[in-house]
Amino acid sequence: MTRRLYEKRRGNVIALFAILLPVVLLLCGVAINIAYMQLTHTEMQIAVDAAARAGGRAFSEFQDVDMAKQMAFDTAPLNMVAGAPLRIDQSDSGDDIQFGQSQRSNNGYGRYEFQVKNTNAVRNKTELATAIRISAKRDANNPEGPVDLFFAGLPLFNGTRAFTKFEPAATAVSSQVDRDIALTLDRSGSMAESVIDFDGQMQDLKDNYSTTEWAYVYKWGRWRWVQQTVWSNAQAEADYNALSAQANTYWDQYYDWYYGWGDAPDASRWKALDFAVNEFLDVLEGTDQEELVSVASFSSSATLDLQLESNYNNIRTWIENTSPGGATAIGQGLQEALPSLFSAFGRPYAAKTIVVLTDGINNQLPEPLGVTQGLVGTYNVTIHTVTFSHEADTSTMAAVAHAGGGKHYHAEDTAELAEIFREIANNLPTIITE
Repeated sequence: MTRRLYEKRRGNVIALFAILLPVVLLLCGVAINIAYMQLTHTEMQIAVDAAARAGGRAFSEFQDVDMAKQMAFDTAPLNMVAGAPLRIDQSDSGDDIQFGQSQRSNNGYGRYEFQVKNTNAVRNKTELATAIRISAKRDANNPEGPVDLFFAGLPLFNGTRAFTKFEPAATAVSSQVDRDIALTLDRSGSMAESVIDFDGQMQDLKDNYSTTEWAYVYKWGRWRWVQQTVWSNAQAEADYNALSAQANTYWDQYYDWYYGWGDAPDASRWKALDFAVNEFLDVLEGTDQEELVSVASFSSSATLDLQLESNYNNIRTWIENTSPGGATAIGQGLQEALPSLFSAFGRPYAAKTIVVLTDGINNQLPEPLGVTQGLVGTYNVTIHTVTFSHEADTSTMAAVAHAGGGKHYHAEDTAELAEIFREIANNLPTIITE
């Protein structure tokens, strides 16, 4: 009796399993399709975010609409969506790439809101733009078309109709953010030295293109034997004389400057700093964002010389009226620069940046790398470092930049230094705000 009942129930379970198996397989297929749709939407968002970030960085660095569009267009297909590269339309008539302003609502405490501007007006700089928006959709207008469900034979229902294809879409906005910048400048004694190694270059010319010979000449009222330089190359002699004249001019200007009778020598490192910082400020004045800049400086000790402000003429005047001298306390300079970024003059949502320039080696406590590690462990700040001249401690300053999440630059002459400061000024931070 019991055995017959067991065999009867076993037959019922097999029958029930045969009935439910297709339903289970169908539900598994539906679940896989839903998961595939979610995966595809994620791939689409990643691709759009990457295109927006690339376009935003190009727009920030080059301040050029077409370069930003090209960078976004080139970056989008590097990311796959449902097994195919994402393609966006870069024409002005399309809506895939738009420029506008991204601003916080609720007096700077709410969400970022994007306001679209006319692309051609932004290109011609008759409209201001601080953000780029990338929109993408796999639909009939896209070269790849809509995406097939993973199990295309199992339609899904959206409440009213069945579908076997879907059209993933995503939007991302990359916004440029304002910066509070602390320039931290070396005013040690070596900054008064020349950017040109007059003695070294002149000695090289003499060693390679001249010899010393004795000659019997009439000099100082009588005939006498003297040593004379005989040149084997006329151009080398001309270069030597030109360098000699430049050196004499430099030292004349240096002593006038030292005694307060004139400006820094044209060939001095301080004059190169003056030129580079002016280039830096000129670029900032041309950007759409408002950057506030403070100045800290260091020699044997450090001082905070100017609080954050948008009047860059005060910075230019300070440099013109400052003379270098003393040792090199880079770590102290970092310590003096930081408070200006988080003072009452700073802005809560501005990116905080310190730019350190030095031509030498730290020889005062504390060590700059230790100071940097302490700062970035406590504050959200980026530190860029710039070394100038062959005497600078490039390895330590590169380590400081690495620890500070920034970049290290090195310049050997005035032109390179100016180009570096222009690059830093153009390198506006961008964030994904949508």
